[in-house]
Amino acid sequence: MTALKQRVFSFTFQGIVHPKGRPRTVIQNGKAHTYTPSRTRDSESDLRACILLHLGRERPELSGRFAVEMEFVGQRGDVDNLAKTILDAGNGLLWTDDSLVDSLRCTKASGQSSWTKVTVRRLGEET
Repeated sequence: MTALKQRVFSFTFQGIVHPKGRPRTVIQNGKAHTYTPSRTRDSESDLRACILLHLGRERPELSGRFAVEMEFVGQRGDVDNLAKTILDAGNGLLWTDDSLVDSLRCTKASGQSSWTKVTVRRLGEET
Protein backbone atom coordinates (compact mmCIF):
# COMPACT_ATOMS: atom_id res chain seq x y z
CA MET A 1 0.00 0.00 0.00
CA THR A 2 1.22 3.44 -0.81
CA ALA A 3 1.23 6.39 1.55
CA LEU A 4 -1.57 8.81 0.86
CA LYS A 5 -0.71 12.50 1.10
CA GLN A 6 -4.20 13.61 2.02
CA ARG A 7 -4.66 17.21 2.97
CA VAL A 8 -7.78 16.48 4.99
CA PHE A 9 -9.00 13.27 6.54
CA SER A 10 -12.28 13.14 8.40
CA PHE A 11 -14.25 10.42 10.15
CA THR A 12 -17.23 10.16 12.45
CA PHE A 13 -17.29 7.69 15.31
CA GLN A 14 -20.81 6.63 16.28
CA GLY A 15 -20.83 5.72 19.96
CA ILE A 16 -19.33 6.61 23.29
CA VAL A 17 -15.71 7.69 23.59
CA HIS A 18 -14.41 6.93 27.08
CA PRO A 19 -12.17 9.66 28.46
CA LYS A 20 -8.50 8.76 28.83
CA GLY A 21 -8.10 7.09 32.20
CA ARG A 22 -5.10 7.63 34.41
CA PRO A 23 -2.51 4.84 34.23
CA ARG A 24 -2.79 2.40 37.14
CA THR A 25 0.11 0.83 38.97
CA VAL A 26 0.00 -2.43 40.90
CA ILE A 27 2.73 -4.33 42.67
CA GLN A 28 3.01 -8.02 41.87
CA ASN A 29 5.79 -10.21 43.22
CA GLY A 30 7.60 -7.11 44.45
CA LYS A 31 7.61 -5.43 41.03
CA ALA A 32 5.55 -2.44 39.95
CA HIS A 33 3.47 -2.85 36.79
CA THR A 34 1.71 0.05 35.13
CA TYR A 35 -1.29 -0.49 32.88
CA THR A 36 -3.98 1.46 31.06
CA PRO A 37 -7.54 0.91 32.35
CA SER A 38 -9.56 -1.50 30.20
CA ARG A 39 -12.27 1.08 29.35
CA THR A 40 -9.59 3.34 27.86
CA ARG A 41 -7.95 0.45 25.95
CA ASP A 42 -11.31 -0.71 24.60
CA SER A 43 -12.31 2.80 23.53
CA GLU A 44 -8.97 3.33 21.75
CA SER A 45 -9.38 -0.04 20.02
CA ASP A 46 -12.90 0.87 18.82
CA LEU A 47 -11.63 4.22 17.54
CA ARG A 48 -8.70 2.55 15.71
CA ALA A 49 -11.15 0.19 14.00
CA CYS A 50 -13.26 3.18 12.92
CA ILE A 51 -10.18 5.00 11.58
CA LEU A 52 -9.08 1.91 9.63
CA LEU A 53 -12.59 1.48 8.22
CA HIS A 54 -12.62 5.08 6.96
CA LEU A 55 -9.07 4.86 5.59
CA GLY A 56 -9.81 1.72 3.60
CA ARG A 57 -6.70 0.41 1.87
CA GLU A 58 -5.01 3.81 1.73
CA ARG A 59 -2.58 5.00 4.37
CA PRO A 60 -1.83 8.66 5.05
CA GLU A 61 1.67 10.08 5.27
CA LEU A 62 2.43 9.81 9.00
CA SER A 63 5.18 12.41 9.19
CA GLY A 64 4.81 16.17 9.24
CA ARG A 65 2.74 18.37 11.52
CA PHE A 66 -1.01 18.19 12.03
CA ALA A 67 -4.04 20.23 13.04
CA VAL A 68 -6.94 18.27 14.52
CA GLU A 69 -10.54 19.31 15.14
CA MET A 70 -12.86 17.23 17.29
CA GLU A 71 -16.58 17.70 17.76
CA PHE A 72 -18.01 15.67 20.65
CA VAL A 73 -21.79 15.27 20.86
CA GLY A 74 -23.49 13.44 23.70
CA GLN A 75 -20.16 12.47 25.27
CA ARG A 76 -19.46 12.51 29.00
CA GLY A 77 -16.19 13.50 30.61
CA ASP A 78 -13.67 16.29 30.36
CA VAL A 79 -13.03 17.36 26.80
CA ASP A 80 -9.25 17.16 27.26
CA ASN A 81 -9.44 13.52 28.35
CA LEU A 82 -11.80 12.70 25.47
CA ALA A 83 -9.29 14.27 23.08
CA LYS A 84 -6.41 12.27 24.59
CA THR A 85 -8.22 9.02 23.83
CA ILE A 86 -8.63 9.99 20.18
CA LEU A 87 -5.08 11.32 19.82
CA ASP A 88 -3.64 8.09 21.21
CA ALA A 89 -5.92 6.00 18.96
CA GLY A 90 -4.46 7.83 15.94
CA ASN A 91 -0.87 6.89 16.79
CA GLY A 92 0.57 4.77 13.98
CA LEU A 93 -2.51 5.29 11.80
CA LEU A 94 -2.83 9.05 11.29
CA TRP A 95 0.58 10.19 12.62
CA THR A 96 3.60 8.42 14.04
CA ASP A 97 2.94 9.99 17.44
CA ASP A 98 0.39 12.50 18.70
CA SER A 99 3.26 14.84 19.63
CA LEU A 100 3.12 15.84 15.92
CA VAL A 101 -0.26 17.52 16.52
CA ASP A 102 0.47 21.26 16.74
CA SER A 103 -3.11 22.53 16.71
CA LEU A 104 -6.06 21.02 18.54
CA ARG A 105 -9.59 22.43 18.57
CA CYS A 106 -12.32 20.65 20.50
CA THR A 107 -16.00 21.39 21.02
CA LYS A 108 -18.48 19.48 23.12
CA ALA A 109 -22.28 19.61 23.00
CA SER A 110 -25.12 17.69 24.55
CA GLY A 111 -27.16 15.38 22.37
CA GLN A 112 -29.59 12.51 22.43
CA SER A 113 -27.08 10.26 20.67
CA SER A 114 -23.32 10.00 21.13
CA TRP A 115 -20.93 10.60 18.27
CA THR A 116 -17.64 12.29 17.55
CA LYS A 117 -16.40 13.89 14.34
CA VAL A 118 -12.65 14.17 13.84
CA THR A 119 -10.96 16.17 11.09
CA VAL A 120 -7.19 15.96 10.54
CA ARG A 121 -5.30 18.44 8.39
CA ARG A 122 -1.65 18.36 7.48
CA LEU A 123 0.00 21.69 8.29
CA GLY A 124 2.20 23.43 5.78
CA GLU A 125 0.19 22.33 2.74
CA GLU A 126 -2.30 24.37 0.78
CA THR A 127 -5.92 23.35 1.26
